[in-house]
Amino acid sequence: MHNRDIQKEYERFVSEMIERCKLIDLDINSFPIDHACYRAKDIESFNTFLEMFQSISSLYTIKSHHGRKFFTFFLKDALDYENISSYVIEFSEPGGSDMYDNGFQHLELLTNKSYEDILDMDSRDVKDLVFEGKFGDEKYLKWSDKKVIKVKGIPLYYISLSDEESEIVVI
Repeated sequence: MHNRDIQKEYERFVSEMIERCKLIDLDINSFPIDHACYRAKDIESFNTFLEMFQSISSLYTIKSHHGRKFFTFFLKDALDYENISSYVIEFSEPGGSDMYDNGFQHLELLTNKSYEDILDMDSRDVKDLVFEGKFGDEKYLKWSDKKVIKVKGIPLYYISLSDEESEIVVI
């Protein structure tokens, strides 16, 4: 897989997420994207994508979390679709309680507002999507196919670069 393949996959994923969010009156164009998350279904795929992400990045961080390695890649060139751009990809070793196919799994939007401020919580459609995370006070929208929209106030790149447990690798 090459950078252009990831770009095409990003375009398909973001286009799909825009349409899903329109159905619940959430305009993701109004919030900057903090990062896109990519998942691998098995360790062989993980190693292939790891090499590819390293080749298109200027640096990355590695951190162990819940017994798995989590990578934050800072891309040389942004992934972009209709002004929804991301210079950062989160990528973790497969494992844990959820299994995924290869591909983008979530977008994190950067905002200083809570979900309650952004979404109409009286909407049944929205309430059916709200998922209480397993760690801390996470709350996000999760569809039945495990695709997710998250909102957070602190950028992943800031956390990754400032965390004492993260190893920073400059390519």
